[in-house]
Amino acid sequence: MSSLNLFDLIELYARRGVDDWAKAPPNLQSRAATCFMATQIATSYQDAADTLSTIYNGTNANKLSFIPMPKPGKSQKIDRCFFLPIRQKTASGEKMYFELVLLVSGTDCLAFRFEPADRPTWRHGYGHIQMNKKMLKKTINIGGIPQFIPDSYPAFPISTSSPLRMFFAMGTAVHGYADRGFAHLLVDVFQTAGRTSDSKPYLAELALFLGGTIRHRVDPGWKGLKVLASDFRHWGIRTISKKRR
Repeated sequence: MSSLNLFDLIELYARRGVDDWAKAPPNLQSRAATCFMATQIATSYQDAADTLSTIYNGTNANKLSFIPMPKPGKSQKIDRCFFLPIRQKTASGEKMYFELVLLVSGTDCLAFRFEPADRPTWRHGYGHIQMNKKMLKKTINIGGIPQFIPDSYPAFPISTSSPLRMFFAMGTAVHGYADRGFAHLLVDVFQTAGRTSDSKPYLAELALFLGGTIRHRVDPGWKGLKVLASDFRHWGIRTISKKRR
C-alpha cells in the first residue's frame, strides 16, 4: 500500500479529464455551463490541483471546482461526467469522499455521492453510494437534476470506506473495468506521464477491490475480454450439455 498515492493518481486522472474537456464541442460546454450555472468547472490543471489540496470547512467552496472526467465511450450514453473530491477535518484526522455529476443528455443530469461509513451504530455505518439533489453538503444546485430523486435512501453498500477504493468504485462505475475501461485508463494516464510501470500496483489494488465480481488474473483490454468470452463459451457448453442429459 505504501506505493499507492491517491492524490498522485487523481492528479493524473484529472489532467486527462481537463485535456478532454478542452476539446469538447462548444455546444456540450454550453450545456454544462447551464447545468452548473455559477458553479465552477475546472478548466486547468491548477484548478484541479487547488481542489484536491483544499480542506473544505463550509466557507471555502469557492476554492473547489468540479473536475471533468475523461471522455466516456460512445456506448455509455452519457455526454460527460464531473467529480468533486471533498476533504474535511474530523476529530480523528481527515475524511474524504466524492461527488459525481452525470450530464446525461441535453441538460438532464444525475448526481451521486460516494461516502465513507458513519459511526458503526448509525444507519449509514458502512461505505455507501447515494443519489444527490444538491452538491457539496446540499449547498450547490445543479440544473437538470430531477427533484423527485430520493437522496437518503437507497444507500448502496460499496464494502469500503477507503478513499482510494471509493475513487476506484466511482471510476469503474463511469468507465467500466476492462476493454478500454477504467483499468485501461489507469495504464494510459501513467503512460502519458512517462511512468507506465507505476500503474501496476493500482491495477492490482483495483482487481483486489473488485475481486468478488471478476477474476483476479484477467488483464484489462482485449486480452481480458477474450478470457472472459472464453469463460462464457465454456459455461454455455457445460450448461447445454447438462440440459441434454
